[in-house]
Amino acid sequence: MHKNYESGRYLFREHEHGDQAFVIESGNVEIIKAAGDEVKVIATIGAGAIIGEMALITDKPHTASARALGTVSASVFSRNEFERMLAKTDPLIRGVLRILAESVRDLTKS
Repeated sequence: MHKNYESGRYLFREHEHGDQAFVIESGNVEIIKAAGDEVKVIATIGAGAIIGEMALITDKPHTASARALGTVSASVFSRNEFERMLAKTDPLIRGVLRILAESVRDLTKS
């Protein structure tokens, strides 16, 4: 599915259960984390980036939020679509992806 997001709209929020992954087709997305009463931008990503996948791989809530910076166009993949694609990969690769996703999650904990 293809979706457009207006500036300031969240694609997903920190601590929400993830049920979609996004491939950014155009525009930029800020990856942000709550830091007390403030919001800290930890990255700005653009076309070609994939976001939201860690929550699908680990089946744990998002570790950060993603917010459109200007108009963003993205392909959106449901959990079921993502799992069907992942099931086609070698079991060793799936295991490595899970380990990497958990490692990144551990490194980005608040």
